[in-house]
Amino acid sequence: MKLNRIMMVLPIAIMVLTFGSCKKDEYNSRDTSYVVPPPDVPSKPVDPTQIVFDNADSKDGWQTVGDPVIEFSGAKQGTGYLKNTIANGSDFMQFIKHLQKPLDTKLTTENGQFSFWWYISDVSALKADGQIEITSGGDADKDEYGWDIAPMLPNLKNGWNEMNLNFKDAVQSGAPNPTAVNFFRIFLFTSSKDHSGVVTGVDGLVFRAVPQ
Repeated sequence: MKLNRIMMVLPIAIMVLTFGSCKKDEYNSRDTSYVVPPPDVPSKPVDPTQIVFDNADSKDGWQTVGDPVIEFSGAKQGTGYLKNTIANGSDFMQFIKHLQKPLDTKLTTENGQFSFWWYISDVSALKADGQIEITSGGDADKDEYGWDIAPMLPNLKNGWNEMNLNFKDAVQSGAPNPTAVNFFRIFLFTSSKDHSGVVTGVDGLVFRAVPQ
């Protein structure tokens, strides 16, 4: 009789132990108190030497071939970017901005850098010609820092390109004054007039000290 009671009790005890073990495992699987969320990634601090030339969020004051367009999708900075298209049958585009008041970049020829985003839909369609210019003379070729586009072409890609142009690497015309910048121009050509529309644009034009 005792043996029968022992045989009946043993399966019950095993079931209790098994159930308790399962409950413990289930409890641990739901315990997320040990999970630590990843730390917030700090945003890149603004360069204290940065001076904005133009955010390209508005077409006010801009000149292009044809009417300038502000595109509000895909901007690299702010709410939009300035763009236009070299249509089939044409081979030229330029973006020009005159400032009403000269801009003091607080930089020098030795430490200054002009930085902006340049969009090109098809780099292969571009001709090894054209230039990027900033001047203190109020117009092109007057007291100018100029950077030729031709040597840049091998390093450009379709889409957005971050352009970081050091003053000291520019071709200088006259005596450009970095404390009184009042003009920007970029002009470019396609290799032929027979091509699909080549979209190009600029965004986030700023001056800053050359990063160390």
